[in-house]
Amino acid sequence: MAGNWAGGLRQYQYGINTVIGWSKRYSMEGESGLKSKTRGRRYLSGRTLTLAQEWQLRSVIVGENPKQLSLPFALWNRRAVMQLVKALFGIDMPIRTVGEYPLRWGYTPQRPMKRALEQNPVKVEQWRNDTYPAIAARAKAEGAVIYWGDETAVAEDGHWLRGYAPVGQTPVLAAPSKRHGLSMVSAISNQGLVRFEFTEEAMNTDLFIGFMERLIADSRQKVFLILDNLKVHHAKRVTAWLAERKAQIEVFYLPPYSPEINPDEYLNRDFKTELRSSDRATSKKCCFKRRTDSWNSSEKRQNGLGLTSIIRLSNMQHFRIFDCRINILLRRPNKPHFTQNFNEANGHNLSVERITKIT
Repeated sequence: MAGNWAGGLRQYQYGINTVIGWSKRYSMEGESGLKSKTRGRRYLSGRTLTLAQEWQLRSVIVGENPKQLSLPFALWNRRAVMQLVKALFGIDMPIRTVGEYPLRWGYTPQRPMKRALEQNPVKVEQWRNDTYPAIAARAKAEGAVIYWGDETAVAEDGHWLRGYAPVGQTPVLAAPSKRHGLSMVSAISNQGLVRFEFTEEAMNTDLFIGFMERLIADSRQKVFLILDNLKVHHAKRVTAWLAERKAQIEVFYLPPYSPEINPDEYLNRDFKTELRSSDRATSKKCCFKRRTDSWNSSEKRQNGLGLTSIIRLSNMQHFRIFDCRINILLRRPNKPHFTQNFNEANGHNLSVERITKIT
């Protein structure tokens, strides 16, 4: 008998103690004793917080921020949750255990979307639901094209970069101490057509009027230009200039402190992100070249629409004109889309599909 047991153990690779345990269970419980049982702790057992306490903790994290509870944190992180657990339940929970709860709930650490404290959400919703649909209806009736305009400073910052290196050997990025920057004004239509202009100077009334002059000169349709509330946009000279050209261009204004509903803001963000991923320019000429080349860096991509850009530097004798192609997707979560061109997207992002220089 012992020989048979030994042969069976060698054949099936079971330990002697395992087989003896099966024999004891069979003798005491019969065949039911041989059925496999769930191993480990029971569900919800061994946790620091009860199910009711978890529900309360989740409700607070979702419904309030640390500042409202007088905690010294801007957003909920592990230390903030640890202090909240102490305040709510008097439990000193280790920070490693704290991290298990958000992970179990499906929460992930995320960068926040910045929103101005001065923004009026009621006015923003009113503009989205009432003002813009009225602008779109007028544009359709009058055969006008809608542009979204914005200005931005284009500065390089090499310290924004990250790169791989051996542990303990911090990489060195050699960069000039002098930074070279430009200003850019741009406008993007609902169809993805972009007009942009670089200048060495900060945006002022003359530059803005000049940009609008070139914008309407290059358009066969009347222009409806939607802008933010930059002081230059409300200047008296700008208002007088617009009053003389009502048949060619009209300007509409976004609610104050609401850049998230301007598609041109996302285009500028992606543009500056691409620039910051490269090394810093060593001269003004190199700076200008990098900015113009960045619009033509995606030649291998497919789909696009026409883009005419006017690039201007004050030390140049003439305008340099480039014809390019660009296609964009504007994504706005849980909100009605501004135009049918963007109704297939559902996230907050702007992606440049193609930019091709045409010779």
